[in-house]
Amino acid sequence: MINKPATMATLLLFLLLSAVSQAHPGHVVEAELAWKVDSNSGELQIALAVLPEDLEQALSDPVGRAESPDRLQAYLAQHFRVTAATGGPLPLSLLGLEPAYDRTWVYFSIPTDQHRHLELEMTLLRDLYPNQVNRLRQLSVEGAATLVFAPGDGPKALAYPSPAPLAEPRAKSAF
Repeated sequence: MINKPATMATLLLFLLLSAVSQAHPGHVVEAELAWKVDSNSGELQIALAVLPEDLEQALSDPVGRAESPDRLQAYLAQHFRVTAATGGPLPLSLLGLEPAYDRTWVYFSIPTDQHRHLELEMTLLRDLYPNQVNRLRQLSVEGAATLVFAPGDGPKALAYPSPAPLAEPRAKSAF
């Protein structure tokens, strides 16, 4: 005979654990990077996907001021650092933001001035979540591995593309 209370308790526990596991998909930021290279200059174009609530918390101000493009750009400059072998971090330009219910896409670019040996340090949200993992897909380089930035990882080398780019990052929208 079926023990109804035990069966109901097991079913309830299963549903509860399923709901908890779906509540937050984990702390992972996904980014796509494409190199735009011509004979005189170069540029990295980045599309970054982040959970809206994580981005809001990362940009929160203890005084309660609203987020602004300047604060977002400063946060990205601190936590998405591209450096050239010959100098310090390269500046970035915020291009746009595409907020949505399940993720916010942030678009920005970094001029490379034909630097071929670049490193990236990606520590987005690590100040909020110590176990934060960030991933970067290098779209312009055939066979390039996705870079994974786990806690404790330092900068990683970006692969330089062949002459013809292979893919574009997501389309960007203006502010």
